[in-house]
Amino acid sequence: MKGFILRYLVLMVIGVFLYKNRYKLMNILVSIEAIRGLFKLFDGDALADGCRFIKQQWNKSRQTEG
Repeated sequence: MKGFILRYLVLMVIGVFLYKNRYKLMNILVSIEAIRGLFKLFDGDALADGCRFIKQQWNKSRQTEG
C-alpha cells in the first residue's frame, strides 16, 4: 500500500511540473519536430505522428481553457 501511495505522489508531482511548464515543453516539442523534419532520421515518421497528436491535444486543451 505504501508503494502505491508513493507512486501516486510521484505522478502527481510530475503532473504539476508538466502543467506549470507546459508552454516551455510545447516549444521543445515543436523544435524536436522541426529537427526531425530537417534530418528525416525516423522511419515511419513515428515521432512526427506523436508530435502532431500532442499538438492536437494541446490545441484542444487550450480551446477548452478559454
